[in-house]
Amino acid sequence: MYWLLDIIVVLLAVIAIICGYRRGILDMLATTLSVVILFALAIAGGAGFLLLFYKLNVVDNFAYILINGLGETNAIFNMFNMTSFDICQLLSALLLFILGVIISTIICVLLARLLRNVYDKLPDRGPVGVISGILGVLVYLVILFGVLLAVFAVINTLSANGNEFFYGFDEFLRSCTICGWLYEINPLNALFASLFA
Repeated sequence: MYWLLDIIVVLLAVIAIICGYRRGILDMLATTLSVVILFALAIAGGAGFLLLFYKLNVVDNFAYILINGLGETNAIFNMFNMTSFDICQLLSALLLFILGVIISTIICVLLARLLRNVYDKLPDRGPVGVISGILGVLVYLVILFGVLLAVFAVINTLSANGNEFFYGFDEFLRSCTICGWLYEINPLNALFASLFA
């Protein structure tokens, strides 16, 4: 039964190697950069849509609709020196900003997919693609074993601190061949033990 966890870890490592080589480090960096750009464009788009909504008096009209629906709430917000209209205007601006962010995100995702289709049709990148794939494998393996070692260190620390629930996990991991070896030589064990002792 202990070999099952070892097989799962080996399969995860194989999947990490395959996915890392296919994606490559350049694709990972491009994906990370695109997520950052997508976030910035979504926030900027949300602000742009909010400005447009202000110019078209949509925010004020929405605030009046909210006042009609919610009624007067002066007693609650007197300490902030805000009227019901101010509160409803703030709420409507927030809701319309979120709507603008959603619209901008949809537009950016559709443009990113279009660019991705163009990128996928480019010819093979030759030696640069191989180096990128090898670096991608290394990144994926570091992420996989980093998460695995962190989980093992948490289990080891909680078991060592007398948490009875984790004794069974501790014994199970020590009985595994591959995972037991990783569990014993884990460099994070000492770090977690000093932090959470």
